[in-house]
Amino acid sequence: MIYWFKAPQLYWLNKKNISPKGIFIHHPDEEYVSNLKKFQLVTKVIQKLKIDNYDIIYELKNLNIKEQFLENGIIAPRNSILTKEKEIKNLLGSLAENLSKDKNIDRVYVKSNSNKEEYFISDNVVIELIHSKLNLKSLSEAWIKLLFISSLEKKITKTKVIFRKENQYKSEILQSPGQLQSKKILEEYINIFKNYSDKCLPLPPESTYKYVEAKMLLKNEKKAFSEKWIGNKTFTNGERDNRTIQICFGNKKEGEFFFGNDKFDDLSFRLYGPLFKALKK
Repeated sequence: MIYWFKAPQLYWLNKKNISPKGIFIHHPDEEYVSNLKKFQLVTKVIQKLKIDNYDIIYELKNLNIKEQFLENGIIAPRNSILTKEKEIKNLLGSLAENLSKDKNIDRVYVKSNSNKEEYFISDNVVIELIHSKLNLKSLSEAWIKLLFISSLEKKITKTKVIFRKENQYKSEILQSPGQLQSKKILEEYINIFKNYSDKCLPLPPESTYKYVEAKMLLKNEKKAFSEKWIGNKTFTNGERDNRTIQICFGNKKEGEFFFGNDKFDDLSFRLYGPLFKALKK
């Protein structure tokens, strides 16, 4: 029996070891970090134009951007509206280009016991549209959805993840491991979830994925982990500076804190190995 649950890419709170440094501060989604109004406008437009609409390519290419500005109350000073209009047309044009490669996109519902999932499909390929840059969280969620659908639908071959990078839509492919293997991987994830449901999973997600990626590419996995975990003191924070991460792992832990756990390597590959293989070109 397969149970539906959110991607196990994060961590669970350890009730016995809560030691965050400073005040917990909510950080907005990356989707809202840059150029808020443009993002909101594009999102509203695409929400109106569902990707299973057979006329979506025509509508994306012929959208009246100035009219959309007015309808959504966006005021651009002086002549900047021309620049914004061009930026949005280029963005929607790149989305149209990505979608035009997939014919007859249909909306499908799949159900197993109490679990129900809606997805879009074109020629046995699941289409996942994300209006932000592709991060580990959104990639993991697309991966779990693919496993769930593949475990029920033998014909599913892959997921095409369309995402925004800077001012363009791009895509990545997640290969389905097949129906039987999808069930096995989901069952493995469920077992991991059950074992760590009342304590922290001892894997910081971003750094651990870098660890797995480096080792499978025959690179220095501990160095890759530490670079993501510690960050660059001058330019970027490390994952260990994240307030939520500190609730689980405390303050300023070094990489050796994780490497010293004899279960770290095995658990890392059980969790992220299949995802990396699905992305492998």
